[in-house]
Amino acid sequence: MSANLFCFSRLPFRTKAKIRLWLGVGIAMVGLCVALLSFRLGEWPEPSFMTGFYVGTGGGLLGSGIVTAVRMGIYLRDAERARKAELEEMDERNRFIQMRSAQAAIWVLVGAVYLAIVVTSLSPALFLATVTLIWVLIGALILLLASYCICRYLY
Repeated sequence: MSANLFCFSRLPFRTKAKIRLWLGVGIAMVGLCVALLSFRLGEWPEPSFMTGFYVGTGGGLLGSGIVTAVRMGIYLRDAERARKAELEEMDERNRFIQMRSAQAAIWVLVGAVYLAIVVTSLSPALFLATVTLIWVLIGALILLLASYCICRYLY
């Protein structure tokens, strides 16, 4: 998990670890539900593709949630590890790297939206898929910008 994934700068590290622990459990539960959903796909027209998709994404979410919950549980039980993690999270160099990588991610999303628009104009057959991609990318961009604004306000 990224050291500054959730913007809780004014909270004590122990409180942040508790919140992240429960978010990890929630992510693991969502992943388990998505993976179990793959068994219901026998009625779908293309179950082989969708089964793999749901098992893969569900397994990834399940694993990510478990790892996050275990790491935060370790930090809550071991004060020395929690202190080291807190120092690493508050390190100015790490914060600068995170800021630069977030800026790069936003530019990549803007470029992907532009590329999707260009592809749409070239192939009418891909129109529906590309429009869906554009809406997903615009939604992701809006979420990134909203989280950036919230974090800027809290800092």
